[in-house]
Amino acid sequence: MMENLAYLPKLASPQDTKGIWVYDYFGSDIAEAKQMDEYKTYGCLYDWTTAVADTFANGKDVCPPGWHLPTDGEFTLLEVSLGLGSAYRDSVGWRQNGTVGKKLKAADGWNDDGNGSNSSSFAALPAGNRTTNRSFVGVGGYTSFWTSTVFEDEYAWRRYLFWNREADGRFTDLRGNAYSVRCLKDN
Repeated sequence: MMENLAYLPKLASPQDTKGIWVYDYFGSDIAEAKQMDEYKTYGCLYDWTTAVADTFANGKDVCPPGWHLPTDGEFTLLEVSLGLGSAYRDSVGWRQNGTVGKKLKAADGWNDDGNGSNSSSFAALPAGNRTTNRSFVGVGGYTSFWTSTVFEDEYAWRRYLFWNREADGRFTDLRGNAYSVRCLKDN
């Protein structure tokens, strides 16, 4: 998908640790949440368990039928196609090889001229995230995308883009944090 998933069948409350949120929205009215600029621009934020849930009862995740949450390996294939060097394929942290992050970021919307070239047409926007301590942070400055790949215990793999970096990051994080989701079309 060329934009963040905005599937919002139910809003999580501010106290919930799992669910779907709209950045900086603390109410319970879905129609009201969908009127928020943050929803219209960035879509929704999902904790990992919700992102991999079988919401459509089709044996898959929150992505609609015919689509799926990409694996860590599928994200890596995208990065390699954008110039990530083979030595960095399995590296953890910021991959300083090339400008994959810049190619993934939208050409506008990022803080302090941290815009990308969007040469990939991925058009990543700085959606921020919701932390495990229930705070919304980072809109305008960074974004992360869940993969469907478990790391260990309470962790899963994600991709990270930051306003002042041309590289992209491959990190693990607590599954309770809420990040953006991009869906990949099934083959």
